[in-house]
Amino acid sequence: MGTVRNLVQDTTGFQRALAQGDTVVTADTIATLTTAGAGTILASAFTASILNRSGPSAGYTDTTDTADNIIAALSGGAGLNPGTTFRWTYRNTVAQAMTLAAGTGVTLGSNVNIVASKVRTYLITVLNGTRAKSFTANTTDTSTAITGMSLAQTDQLSVGMLVTGTGISDNTTVAAVIPGVGVTLSAAATATGTVVLTFSPRISITGISYADL
Repeated sequence: MGTVRNLVQDTTGFQRALAQGDTVVTADTIATLTTAGAGTILASAFTASILNRSGPSAGYTDTTDTADNIIAALSGGAGLNPGTTFRWTYRNTVAQAMTLAAGTGVTLGSNVNIVASKVRTYLITVLNGTRAKSFTANTTDTSTAITGMSLAQTDQLSVGMLVTGTGISDNTTVAAVIPGVGVTLSAAATATGTVVLTFSPRISITGISYADL
């Protein structure tokens, strides 16, 4: 099953989000990755339903593109609703094992690696689908409060976005958005300063089935 963008055009010509009761027709599409060693699974590969992997002659690591790039490719740049899911299949056509690594904003669940000459299907879930933004803001050591942002800036953020930058711990997310002020973090900052923070969408990838080629 191919992927489906969450924006459709109704019979009156207006665009709207995909809704319950819509009939969706898709076709399987195939992408390829042929690097001899470690590779990057580009966002465009996730718009196909199947990835054929060839090239390596030894065990290798493939790293996903960023969550922001993946969501942009899937949505045509618009972003996706949290909770959106789709299935995606990786065909390891070489006699070598693949280790999957995560790009920024991507969380790997269980059963994501693939041994030689096997096929794995993944469930990909959008945890936050708001496109990435970078803003200058104020951090305070040991505090979860981020301040110094305008209303126009906070209006572009949403709960669940990944936050990265100086003084921000790994895997910190937006716990709350304070309009015209800033955000509350899921973990306290580790430094005080005026810094550029990047707010990114998040997806998770979990293996759900396994088969021979």
